[in-house]
Amino acid sequence: MPGLVLGIHVSTPSRKEKDVDGREDTPRVGMAIRRKFTGSYPFCILGMQGATQESVAAIKEIGGTIAQISSIASTIASAVQQQSAATQEIARSVQSVAQGTHQAAANIMKVNRGATETGSASEEVLNSAKTLSTESTRLGDELNRFMANIRAA
Repeated sequence: MPGLVLGIHVSTPSRKEKDVDGREDTPRVGMAIRRKFTGSYPFCILGMQGATQESVAAIKEIGGTIAQISSIASTIASAVQQQSAATQEIARSVQSVAQGTHQAAANIMKVNRGATETGSASEEVLNSAKTLSTESTRLGDELNRFMANIRAA
């Protein structure tokens, strides 16, 4: 019976035809024999399994690193958003202070204008008082002369 080796039937689904010399796929037969007698797979399969497990572990570790990076990026995005909100609040406060300063400057200009007008009015009152004083002195002198003329008459 072809394909029967030590009570093991080996099928070769990857190769439907026999090798040039008529033998079955020899490496597959060797693996089957080893498995039958030792209960384990040949070293190359174990090596592949180990490499696969290492690859899976590395991929899991990469996934964990990506999750950490994602978490850090989310934290940074949140901090940037908070900083943006704080910056906008500072800008509103600065604008409010600028408007207040402008209003204060306008009020100071009004007070200055009022003080100037008060100074001008005070100067007019002073000039009027000087004129009144001069006229009062002149009128006093006239009255004294008039009284002197009446006494002399």
